[in-house]
Amino acid sequence: MGEKVKPQYKSDFDLPTEGIHILKVDDVKIEPSKDSVKNFKVVAIVEGGDDDGRMAFDNFPLVSKKLFGLSRLSGFLIKLGVLKEAEEFDSDVFGTEKFENKFKVDVPGKIYGGRIKHKKTDQGNVMANIAEYYTTKEAMELMKSGPTTGEKSKGKGKAKEEKEPETKEDEEWV
Repeated sequence: MGEKVKPQYKSDFDLPTEGIHILKVDDVKIEPSKDSVKNFKVVAIVEGGDDDGRMAFDNFPLVSKKLFGLSRLSGFLIKLGVLKEAEEFDSDVFGTEKFENKFKVDVPGKIYGGRIKHKKTDQGNVMANIAEYYTTKEAMELMKSGPTTGEKSKGKGKAKEEKEPETKEDEEWV
């Protein structure tokens, strides 16, 4: 027999504060959604500062108005250093099995910078959205230039010790 589980009726956790943070990708998933054929999901953990250990979630729908989700996904992957920078990408590539496999394998564990902005949902809940992506180096420079997330947050987590991600040259994503 398994462990006993007590029902929980409310899930409450602290959101990362608004501002620039260093984040590490903890988990990725590709799932269907009601609005899109596929949705690329990312769970990231804040590294360092007052918000160390807090989670941020991101969703990139395969199908969205004006390819908004894929535009954000490609920008995110470029800042992670896993996708070569280009002016544009063929949208069909993002739906391939090759792309999905590389997303699942190459993205977890990557470190990047993100500017978190809070947004109130229609239901009155507050969400922490990642409004802008940076390389770790770009985020560290912005954090050095002045307070971005609070008094104690100066990027003093494990990510500061990591070197800047390098774009993988061995096998193309797209």
